[in-house]
Amino acid sequence: MTAPTRPPTGIHRPAGNYHMSLDRTFVLDNELRAEAAARFIASNWRAMNEAGHPMALRCYEHKERRTLEQQSLMWIRLGEISEQAWVGGRQFSAEVWHEWAKREYLPDEIGPTKRCRKGYVKWAVMPSGERTLIGSTTQLTTFGMAEYMEQLQAYGASELGVRFAPTPAEAAAFHRERAV
Repeated sequence: MTAPTRPPTGIHRPAGNYHMSLDRTFVLDNELRAEAAARFIASNWRAMNEAGHPMALRCYEHKERRTLEQQSLMWIRLGEISEQAWVGGRQFSAEVWHEWAKREYLPDEIGPTKRCRKGYVKWAVMPSGERTLIGSTTQLTTFGMAEYMEQLQAYGASELGVRFAPTPAEAAAFHRERAV
């Protein structure tokens, strides 16, 4: 029996009997990154193929992750809803509204798409057969998050009577229009 060796990842496995899990993403937005991707493929495809694990290459349009500004605005809006909205004689925390909104407004599609990033899934089935929410706004693209926020704000204003404060950009646009 071969003595255990330590692969570069620090995981203990028997020598010659470990498999590298490969998941690399290269955003090809300039010449240097395109060259790095080409070097990575050229340096690894043959060895992986000879080991019986051929490399697969999947190309798709890169989708920007939702921004920190979008995340901040989401929590501001959820706070406004939690402070102003009453449902069935009760108010709910921003965290409860967040969980509700994810169930209602996260996209049901599987990423990557225009709305969500690679690996996104909204629902998972538990061993009991129960469906549970695993999707997150962190997996939305900037487009998907903008859509999500539009739906949340429309519901808050039309169904709950929430009056949302203007964002700094909306306030600046208002003042520019009045100055003209």
